[in-house]
Amino acid sequence: MEVLMKQTSGITLERLIQRLSIMKNQAPKAAALGAMLPLRKQVAKSFSQQKDPDGSAWAPLKYKKLLRGHKILEGLKDYFSFWAYGPSVKVSNRKYYTTYHHTGTRYMARRGFLPESNKKADEQWAKPIRVGAQKSILRLLKRGGV
Repeated sequence: MEVLMKQTSGITLERLIQRLSIMKNQAPKAAALGAMLPLRKQVAKSFSQQKDPDGSAWAPLKYKKLLRGHKILEGLKDYFSFWAYGPSVKVSNRKYYTTYHHTGTRYMARRGFLPESNKKADEQWAKPIRVGAQKSILRLLKRGGV
Protein backbone atom coordinates (compact mmCIF):
# COMPACT_ATOMS: atom_id res chain seq x y z
CA MET A 1 0.00 0.00 0.00
CA GLU A 2 1.33 3.36 -0.96
CA VAL A 3 0.46 6.55 0.86
CA LEU A 4 0.68 9.84 -0.94
CA MET A 5 0.79 13.04 1.10
CA LYS A 6 -0.50 16.20 -0.40
CA GLN A 7 1.36 19.35 0.47
CA THR A 8 -1.35 21.82 1.41
CA SER A 9 0.20 24.05 4.04
CA GLY A 10 3.34 25.01 2.20
CA ILE A 11 5.57 23.06 4.58
CA THR A 12 7.27 19.79 3.73
CA LEU A 13 7.28 16.79 6.02
CA GLU A 14 11.05 17.10 6.38
CA ARG A 15 10.71 20.74 7.49
CA LEU A 16 7.99 19.77 9.99
CA ILE A 17 10.21 17.04 11.45
CA GLN A 18 13.08 19.54 11.66
CA ARG A 19 10.86 22.07 13.49
CA LEU A 20 9.66 19.43 15.96
CA SER A 21 13.25 18.43 16.66
CA ILE A 22 14.21 22.06 17.29
CA MET A 23 11.22 22.57 19.59
CA LYS A 24 12.11 19.38 21.52
CA ASN A 25 15.58 20.79 22.13
CA GLN A 26 14.26 24.25 23.05
CA ALA A 27 11.50 23.14 25.45
CA PRO A 28 13.70 22.69 28.57
CA LYS A 29 15.30 26.10 28.11
CA ALA A 30 11.90 27.68 27.39
CA ALA A 31 10.56 26.17 30.62
CA ALA A 32 13.49 27.56 32.59
CA LEU A 33 13.06 31.01 31.04
CA GLY A 34 9.36 30.94 31.84
CA ALA A 35 10.08 29.98 35.45
CA MET A 36 12.57 32.81 35.95
CA LEU A 37 10.14 35.73 36.33
CA PRO A 38 7.91 34.02 38.91
CA LEU A 39 11.03 32.99 40.82
CA ARG A 40 12.29 36.59 40.83
CA LYS A 41 8.90 37.74 42.10
CA GLN A 42 8.90 35.15 44.89
CA VAL A 43 12.36 36.24 46.07
CA ALA A 44 11.32 39.91 45.95
CA LYS A 45 8.19 39.01 47.92
CA SER A 46 10.33 37.43 50.67
CA PHE A 47 12.21 40.70 51.00
CA SER A 48 9.21 43.02 50.80
CA GLN A 49 7.24 41.01 53.37
CA GLN A 50 10.38 40.21 55.41
CA LYS A 51 9.32 36.56 55.66
CA ASP A 52 10.76 33.14 54.96
CA PRO A 53 9.20 31.31 52.01
CA ASP A 54 7.19 29.25 54.53
CA GLY A 55 5.58 32.47 55.81
CA SER A 56 7.38 32.89 59.13
CA ALA A 57 8.59 36.43 59.86
CA TRP A 58 12.29 37.19 59.80
CA ALA A 59 13.97 37.79 63.12
CA PRO A 60 14.62 41.47 63.78
CA LEU A 61 18.16 42.74 63.43
CA LYS A 62 20.21 42.78 66.57
CA TYR A 63 20.97 46.47 66.21
CA LYS A 64 17.73 48.12 65.12
CA LYS A 65 19.34 51.55 64.89
CA LEU A 66 21.13 50.31 61.75
CA LEU A 67 17.79 50.13 59.91
CA ARG A 68 16.96 53.87 60.04
CA GLY A 69 13.67 53.47 58.19
CA HIS A 70 14.80 50.63 55.92
CA LYS A 71 13.60 47.06 55.78
CA ILE A 72 15.71 44.16 57.01
CA LEU A 73 18.31 43.17 54.37
CA GLU A 74 16.83 45.66 51.90
CA GLY A 75 20.02 46.18 49.91
CA LEU A 76 20.75 42.47 49.60
CA LYS A 77 17.87 41.82 47.20
CA ASP A 78 19.44 44.07 44.55
CA TYR A 79 22.39 41.72 44.10
CA PHE A 80 20.52 38.61 42.96
CA SER A 81 21.11 37.14 39.52
CA PHE A 82 18.82 34.65 37.79
CA TRP A 83 19.65 32.80 34.61
CA ALA A 84 18.44 29.80 32.67
CA TYR A 85 21.00 27.03 32.66
CA GLY A 86 19.72 24.13 30.60
CA PRO A 87 16.39 23.00 32.02
CA SER A 88 16.84 24.79 35.35
CA VAL A 89 17.15 28.28 36.78
CA LYS A 90 20.28 29.22 38.69
CA VAL A 91 20.08 31.83 41.43
CA SER A 92 23.09 33.60 42.89
CA ASN A 93 23.91 36.71 44.85
CA ARG A 94 27.09 38.79 44.48
CA LYS A 95 27.33 39.52 48.22
CA TYR A 96 29.40 36.89 50.01
CA TYR A 97 27.40 37.20 53.22
CA THR A 98 24.08 36.24 51.59
CA THR A 99 24.53 32.63 52.64
CA TYR A 100 24.97 33.62 56.28
CA HIS A 101 21.67 35.50 56.30
CA HIS A 102 19.87 32.74 54.42
CA THR A 103 21.07 29.85 56.57
CA GLY A 104 21.83 31.67 59.81
CA THR A 105 24.89 31.21 62.00
CA ARG A 106 25.59 30.66 65.66
CA TYR A 107 25.41 34.44 66.14
CA MET A 108 22.87 35.41 63.49
CA ALA A 109 19.24 34.33 63.08
CA ARG A 110 18.19 32.75 59.81
CA ARG A 111 16.38 35.05 57.38
CA GLY A 112 15.59 32.80 54.44
CA PHE A 113 14.51 33.99 51.03
CA LEU A 114 14.59 30.72 49.06
CA PRO A 115 12.66 27.55 49.99
CA GLU A 116 14.56 24.74 51.67
CA SER A 117 12.69 21.45 51.41
CA ASN A 118 9.74 22.78 53.32
CA LYS A 119 6.46 21.33 52.10
CA LYS A 120 4.46 24.53 52.77
CA ALA A 121 7.03 26.76 51.03
CA ASP A 122 7.47 24.34 48.15
CA GLU A 123 3.73 24.36 47.44
CA GLN A 124 3.53 28.16 47.55
CA TRP A 125 6.51 28.60 45.24
CA ALA A 126 5.92 25.68 42.87
CA LYS A 127 2.58 26.74 41.40
CA PRO A 128 3.57 30.16 39.95
CA ILE A 129 6.88 28.76 38.73
CA ARG A 130 5.16 25.79 37.07
CA VAL A 131 2.58 28.10 35.43
CA GLY A 132 5.35 30.37 34.09
CA ALA A 133 7.20 27.38 32.64
CA GLN A 134 4.02 26.02 31.03
CA LYS A 135 3.16 29.39 29.47
CA SER A 136 6.64 29.64 28.01
CA ILE A 137 6.42 26.18 26.45
CA LEU A 138 2.98 27.01 25.01
CA ARG A 139 4.44 30.16 23.42
CA LEU A 140 7.18 28.01 21.90
CA LEU A 141 4.63 25.59 20.49
CA LYS A 142 2.46 28.37 19.04
CA ARG A 143 5.51 29.99 17.49
CA GLY A 144 6.58 26.66 15.99
CA GLY A 145 10.15 26.72 17.25
CA VAL A 146 12.68 28.89 15.51
